[in-house]
Amino acid sequence: MNALPAGWRVLRLGDLAETALGKMLDAARPKGILRVPYLRNVNVQWGRIDTADVREIALNADERDRFRLKTGDLLVCEGGEIGRAAIWRGRTEYMAYQKALHRVQSRGDLDLTYLRYLLEYYADTGELRSRATGSTILHLPQQKLRELPVPLPPIAEQHRIVEALESNLSRLAAANVTLGGVLRKLDALLLAGISKVLFSSARWPSKRLADVLETSIGGVWGSEPGVESVDVRVIRVTELSKGGSIVPYSAASRSISDSQLTTRTLRIDDLLLEKSGGGPTQAVGRVGLIEILESLSVCSNFMQLMRPNPSIVSARFLFWYLHGFYLRGGTKPMQKATTNIRNLKASEYVDQSIPIPSLQEQQALVSTLDRLCLESERLRDQVREMLKRQHNLRRALLAAAFNGRLIGSAPSADLPQELVDV
Repeated sequence: MNALPAGWRVLRLGDLAETALGKMLDAARPKGILRVPYLRNVNVQWGRIDTADVREIALNADERDRFRLKTGDLLVCEGGEIGRAAIWRGRTEYMAYQKALHRVQSRGDLDLTYLRYLLEYYADTGELRSRATGSTILHLPQQKLRELPVPLPPIAEQHRIVEALESNLSRLAAANVTLGGVLRKLDALLLAGISKVLFSSARWPSKRLADVLETSIGGVWGSEPGVESVDVRVIRVTELSKGGSIVPYSAASRSISDSQLTTRTLRIDDLLLEKSGGGPTQAVGRVGLIEILESLSVCSNFMQLMRPNPSIVSARFLFWYLHGFYLRGGTKPMQKATTNIRNLKASEYVDQSIPIPSLQEQQALVSTLDRLCLESERLRDQVREMLKRQHNLRRALLAAAFNGRLIGSAPSADLPQELVDV
């Protein structure tokens, strides 16, 4: 942190505020004790508290007083995305909080909204990570939270910094909303193009998907490297991008039997179908096209290998059709959902009818769709670059705020011009 202006101090958070962890959840469900609503880690997002899914916990009278949230309390995530913070603005009903959250209450010299933005800055710069415990799942213990250094101007200046931050950040947020809308429109335009090219004509004959495939077989996960006959790379759903590309570089190293390898060795132009995956708002059934293979590879048991018969159908034409089928919601009726995962009825999927133009016409259609995709991706890259710039501006605003360079009689010469003009 740069040298601070006159009148600023650096103090430990524990010297400025009271902190407390929430109620630990009980494995048993005690009877006869009042159940009350409480907030979990997932309810606390950056700068807002989501109360769409609030659960209940049994608390006795003493605990209800101890874990009661008060208007203006700052809640900070102890695990998950450590340091994620929002202020509880209150409501008529009682609300408690669980152990995965810290409650922070100022002793008077600290504006908690100022602290909320400082925590975001520390999360972005890695300061929180450097103080966290745990090798895989990070936690921010209460003692570590209390030891956080807080660059502290007088309280009136804190208020002015918060006001300046929120004025500028609201403009960046509005721009991000607009850019997010542009990305959604690009998705819609691409889908409209695919639909017009492939789904608006009834002049082509059709065949069952199963009848245009040389191979259709489920993948395999295998064993640890060296255990079975041959070591391979296993391509998982993780390697399947939203747009249908398969990026094999992060594929898992596993071992499988010779017989499994014989029937499942991947080739260029194979299609991989996501049989298990999806999520609460995402259907299962994405399709990827193998265009690059680094080494001997198979697909995982969460995927289905589909190898097109090149005498009937172009692999890339079939990819575009099945990709469009998924984007149009075609797999939704073919899926069954469990608590955490969706499964595709693969036998039903390969029984669907596929339009089959001549091979020459397939190539012409593929050329049209590839050009459409290339243009869409070019525009998407431009939007992503603008979103990256917005993120960098937000980071610069936060850095300026906590180095004493955001407010004053004139913009600081240390600020980049685009930040001065925000």
